[in-house]
Amino acid sequence: MLKEIIKGLKYGLNTHKFLITSQWILNTINQTTPLFFAIIWAKLIDTAIDGIQNNNLTFSLMIVPFILYGVIEIARSLTGKLDDALQTLAYDKLELKVHTDVVKKYSSLDIQSLEDPEVNRLFQVIRESYEWRIRHLIFTFGKALRAFVILGIGSFILFKISPLVMLIIIISSIPSVLGKMKFGSIDWGIWHADADKFRKFNLTKDFLLNKDNLLEANINNISPHLVEVIKEILNSYHQKRKPVIKKRFFVLILTDLIGIVGSIYSVYLLITLALTGSISIGSLILGSSIFLSFSGGLGSFLYEITELYDSGLFMRDFNSFMNLKPKISKGNILLEKLDTPPTIEFKNVSFTYPNTDKIVLKDIDLVIKPGMKVALVGENGVGKTTLIKLLARFYTLNNGMIEINGQNLADIDTESWEQNLGLLTQHFNTYPAFSVEENIYFGDVSKERRSKSIESAADKANVTSFINKYKNKFKQILSIQFKDGIDPSWGQWQRLGIARTLYRDAPVVIFDEPTSSIDAQAEYEIFENINSSTKDKTVIYVSHRYSTVRNADLICVLKDGRIVESGNHQDLMSINGEYAKNFKLQASGYSD
Repeated sequence: MLKEIIKGLKYGLNTHKFLITSQWILNTINQTTPLFFAIIWAKLIDTAIDGIQNNNLTFSLMIVPFILYGVIEIARSLTGKLDDALQTLAYDKLELKVHTDVVKKYSSLDIQSLEDPEVNRLFQVIRESYEWRIRHLIFTFGKALRAFVILGIGSFILFKISPLVMLIIIISSIPSVLGKMKFGSIDWGIWHADADKFRKFNLTKDFLLNKDNLLEANINNISPHLVEVIKEILNSYHQKRKPVIKKRFFVLILTDLIGIVGSIYSVYLLITLALTGSISIGSLILGSSIFLSFSGGLGSFLYEITELYDSGLFMRDFNSFMNLKPKISKGNILLEKLDTPPTIEFKNVSFTYPNTDKIVLKDIDLVIKPGMKVALVGENGVGKTTLIKLLARFYTLNNGMIEINGQNLADIDTESWEQNLGLLTQHFNTYPAFSVEENIYFGDVSKERRSKSIESAADKANVTSFINKYKNKFKQILSIQFKDGIDPSWGQWQRLGIARTLYRDAPVVIFDEPTSSIDAQAEYEIFENINSSTKDKTVIYVSHRYSTVRNADLICVLKDGRIVESGNHQDLMSINGEYAKNFKLQASGYSD
């Protein structure tokens, strides 16, 4: 556990070593001043008693202690204010670093990693406390360092007064720290074991706190049921903690009683030594003051040690998460941004999703030549979207190979391949806290934002027609949670998604069900615009609407994970197979 704590301290110190160490030092100086007060006070008492007994007490004998008292008081005030300021600054820097690093790490993992149950369990364990745990570790270490210094000074003084008193205080405090360390690890163990339940808790809670989800949930009266799910998970956790809390109560009461008995006996010994003349009255007062500081310092030190131990348990999981490697190898072939689309070839590709047994794709052979418009059609669950995900390198192939201009996609650097892709998935992103312009610009933030390029992409996606009705046009914020904001319809969000994908200006463009919420007339206009503006690009469509894809150069019909038919519209209609049957079925629905 010490190793994990040290890793956590190094991680925090990398944020701003000088700032954090300065705060530790100032806090230590500030909190040790009572010890020096006690020493000065004891010296003052002994000087006064000696002067009274010898009838030579003068103010000059006491001037030095008074001056030292004033200097220490000023130093205490100054270091206290600086300590507060530095702690706030260090807090801010640690908050920024931890949030940034965790979000960056999570977003850097590939989809295959993020869908791994073990990765999800590990993230669930840390997500509830990473915001404060590392800051807590850093400041707790500073407090432990302060307590250690107080103990060192106190030990030296107490040892000179009475080694036995010092020994009794130390021995009587040990049971307390052992008890706290034991029960800290038990609490963490319960949290660790129930990570899956808490993932369900968070997903359900987040669902209920999203207003868009409440429309259907309230109509179906599902909200009360989901609230009960949350209560049940929390109650289960609380029930598991009850026996631990009960046992901890009795054990810690017992350990505190041992400490109290040790403290009482230590005070008794100091008084006895003063009565027998073994120590002076000043030493008795000094010993009593140091005893209180020493006891408090020891209690604080032992408490901070238990807190560090708990933080070490957290850091073990935090470091495991931060050290996760993507399951998909990055690839070592750098691919430049292509001016013309590549030749894409699927060779005997088969695929089964991780942690499942169902074969989703079977022996897929497909050649997509540069500039082709390719449509993937078929019923739900036949593998259309999966084929797209494999091309985007979201998963590792089980069998076969995908080649890009004759090179194995698995050997191509992931980021260099992604820059050549424009992808709009079924579950595309919306950015309601941002403007229309920003929602389109997010298609490629690596290039300079230019209004003409954004407006051009908006025109191609038939977005301008409804943007012009907005009060703030391209500057319109797309959420009613902001002043003058609006909530677009889902069909309008889809058009914005298409515009964002087109703005990316990639040589290979993929649309997975891009117009499912758009009316037929708008859909026709959008696809006409897309086809005319992407003549020099490869475009791959996934669609259920056969009328949408009839102008594609190549239509692939998938069934049970295989390509059962392929060709253009005329070819497939002439063979009167699966495509022709479904095309006629949909056409009859429109004609009726």
